[in-house]
Amino acid sequence: MQKGRFDIVIGNPPYIKVEQIKKEEKEWIFRNFKNATGRTDLYILFLEKALDLVKDGGFVSFIIPDIWIKAKYGEMLKKTLLENCQIKAIVDFGDLKVFESATTYPCIILIKKKKPKINDTIDIFKVPNLDESITNNLYAIVKKDSQKIKQVDFDWSFRNPQTKKIFDKINNSSNIKLGDIRDQIYEGFITGDNKVFFVNEEIAKTKKLEKELLKPVPKAKNIRRFSIKWNKEYVIYPYLKNGEKTEPINLSDFPNVKSYLLEYEKKLINCGWEYYVVWSVA
Repeated sequence: MQKGRFDIVIGNPPYIKVEQIKKEEKEWIFRNFKNATGRTDLYILFLEKALDLVKDGGFVSFIIPDIWIKAKYGEMLKKTLLENCQIKAIVDFGDLKVFESATTYPCIILIKKKKPKINDTIDIFKVPNLDESITNNLYAIVKKDSQKIKQVDFDWSFRNPQTKKIFDKINNSSNIKLGDIRDQIYEGFITGDNKVFFVNEEIAKTKKLEKELLKPVPKAKNIRRFSIKWNKEYVIYPYLKNGEKTEPINLSDFPNVKSYLLEYEKKLINCGWEYYVVWSVA
């Protein structure tokens, strides 16, 4: 074994977004990790460190959310993996509830720290369900039933060459793209504390929260290909549209929402909501 290097590194790193990290820690991260770009997630850095710790020819296998595959902050890591490593397998769990306490859309990635060859293939497998017959024999099933894509053809869309050809044909059939006709979308809701600002119908009724500030919000788990299964969940949205501007509301005009938020005053201040909480007390 190379000095200071491991044969294999296996991990399930913490899922922490960069905005949840203290400023001084964030600055250190961006100085010391080349894959820390934009609104990165902490597990990206664990994967980078694992590749640094493993020896040449060694393996890294992580279970991590698949968001980095689609997000801009994952571009550098994806480029590094395709050019410098052999991606042996990617197991996609989709929206299956792998972890009871969180909806994380996890995937398992297996990487060999070795320059890829022209005929190297990646085993791509989408797990259909969490039945024990699958989870207990996942490795064997992946090797048997996976879609094999040449790494040189892989574009992180998980499409086989035939499907990719169809998508490319659609993409090239018009000069107008979706990005030309929609507002720019960066990410989903950032509330400061979802456990406070996301409320179900029972809480809304019990607390008599003012309807003007409640917006129906389907979560990712509710959205399907052709429908939305809304579970009567709302987000408290403390802003009102004023012409072209969106401005914070005066909480005194909404006494029930004000009373509800004051129950969590200390917690919200710790999350950076001093302006609203202090203002509402004044």
